[in-house]
Amino acid sequence: MTFVITPPRTRSLEYELHLRMATPRGQDYERMYTGAETSFVVSGLEPNTEYELALAAIDTSTAPHLTGFMTCGVRARTRSRRDEL
Repeated sequence: MTFVITPPRTRSLEYELHLRMATPRGQDYERMYTGAETSFVVSGLEPNTEYELALAAIDTSTAPHLTGFMTCGVRARTRSRRDEL
């Protein structure tokens, strides 16, 4: 899956992308990416599986850096192996 962020270009920002399987509930998010790029490819995901993603912005123009709240989890489902053929 490829995730693309369209940020405002008014500050120096970095991003943290967090991911977890949607079920079973209660799992912790795993940080998949931290950096300034606005797109990131997550590989190694299970086919036909629903994931929750959350994003946080980090203002790197401040000292110490300020991290915003994580977004609410957004759900996305990977394709089945059959769809890849």
